[in-house]
Amino acid sequence: MMRHPILVVILMAVLGNMGVPSNAQTTPAASVTPSPGQSAQGDEGDEDRILGDLEKPFVPHWTGQLGLTYSTQPTQLSQGQQTEQLNLTGTYNITESGTYLSLEIAGGEMLLEGANTNFGEITTEGCLAMGVFLPTLSFSLEEGASALNSYSSILNLDFEVLDSLTVGPLVSGGLETHQGPASQIYPNASNPDSFLVVSTGDWNAGVEVSFVPWDFETLTLTGQQEIDVTFQTNGIDGNNVKYINQSDRIPSLTLETETTFCKDFQLVLSAQAGQEFYSAGTVFSPITGKTRTFTQPTVENFTGYTVGLLYNFQ
Repeated sequence: MMRHPILVVILMAVLGNMGVPSNAQTTPAASVTPSPGQSAQGDEGDEDRILGDLEKPFVPHWTGQLGLTYSTQPTQLSQGQQTEQLNLTGTYNITESGTYLSLEIAGGEMLLEGANTNFGEITTEGCLAMGVFLPTLSFSLEEGASALNSYSSILNLDFEVLDSLTVGPLVSGGLETHQGPASQIYPNASNPDSFLVVSTGDWNAGVEVSFVPWDFETLTLTGQQEIDVTFQTNGIDGNNVKYINQSDRIPSLTLETETTFCKDFQLVLSAQAGQEFYSAGTVFSPITGKTRTFTQPTVENFTGYTVGLLYNFQ
């Protein structure tokens, strides 16, 4: 059968050089798979630990925030100008979806009727998360020197359009009284050395848009229009009542950024621009923080900014 033994020998040599294993070499090598006692237990332990972390239920808890801010723009919760404020906030996080209650205590100094005025403020806030609907309601009480008394409330009706985008209208309103020198309130006061009490009210409506491009950055754009009404002035003993009922209108646009760094710190920067439309007569201006008198309707442009440093803790 083997007519060409030389060719057969050559062919076998070539196949050997190409790595065709002999019968001894084709014996399966010893398995390198870890023994069941090692592999199964190790993998199951890691898997149980990962699943345990993923399935860990949300537990209601407290968080806190300490902040220091300087601002030249008024807010719905303050009537003064050039505010320096230190605040401490405690928040009870009720659900993972965003329902919470918070209490803030603040104190600082503001410019009111041309004088630096110390003040204290308490604010309560709550959010009831209902899916994509995130309504938030806050109440604020502010008292201070210059017989300052202020009561304000803000309602935000936010909707979570996307995971990183929230849009919603806001409305606010408040009442406030403070006192100042008659010479500051009325240019030609008959008794400039006396002090007068100014009673005002305000309401505000607008739209707020918040965007979170990165985990450490939040951008908020707010367009709003505020109406301030000055009801009356009177002496500190209740006499010499003068009914005013004059108003001014303040449309504005505000851009705010919150940047998280070093895990627990936040830098807050805000810029505001707008116009204040004064009616003829005497009216308190929250933009300038003082009562002003105009002989004819007047329009003034204004800008403001806020710088804040916040520390979050648990």
